[in-house]
Amino acid sequence: MANTFFPVVSTFVNATAGYHPENTDYKVSIGYEINDGDENCLVSKVQIRYDGKISGRRSASFPYGSNDWEEVKKAMEKVEEFYAKQTNKALRNCII
Repeated sequence: MANTFFPVVSTFVNATAGYHPENTDYKVSIGYEINDGDENCLVSKVQIRYDGKISGRRSASFPYGSNDWEEVKKAMEKVEEFYAKQTNKALRNCII
């Protein structure tokens, strides 16, 4: 499967154990995604990772009653703030 998302800046949030398997986290990013028009579009994105690998066919889900969604929102604010301060337009795949 070809990559369609190219992160500029990302961070990670641990997922609640029990609902998700051990070693699961959310990758919270801002980056460029190729859309149907084959153009790069700047997007905010949350992906789910199992054992450090993105699950390309699964959407991130947040167990009701857990703190996961709140932590992901805080992480997105952190990523957005970092991105807004960047002057290096060539920056890619930066982990904060």
